[in-house]
Amino acid sequence: SSPAKGLEDTAVIKDILIREPIGSNAESVNRVYNIYSSTNAKLNTLKKFAKEGDNEKSDLYLKQHPEIQYANTLSGAISTFSDMNKVVNIVRNSRDMSPEEKRSKIDEIGRLQVDIAERVLSALNEQK
Repeated sequence: SSPAKGLEDTAVIKDILIREPIGSNAESVNRVYNIYSSTNAKLNTLKKFAKEGDNEKSDLYLKQHPEIQYANTLSGAISTFSDMNKVVNIVRNSRDMSPEEKRSKIDEIGRLQVDIAERVLSALNEQK
């Protein structure tokens, strides 16, 4: 069975009640994914320069893109999100949980994702 639908999922009520975005629907989680994507692309460019042995170009590129230093932090957060999404899928497919239990667990995981995303974003802002 699917997770229980909340009042906000009812067609008439949907227009009135807007559910707080959690998990991968939350702005903070999406920002972490976007920053990760951008930073990872820059890290790959830096690695290319290093592989070519162009240390001067590598040093200049790193100075121009200091956010590359956060790549490991962002990669760790993305990996954690991936693991959490796998758990969400297990919960969704569970035959042992009621729809209400599923909704509760999925919401709990979503709130944890938001908490992690907000901590990562805060750490990135503090390190600038």
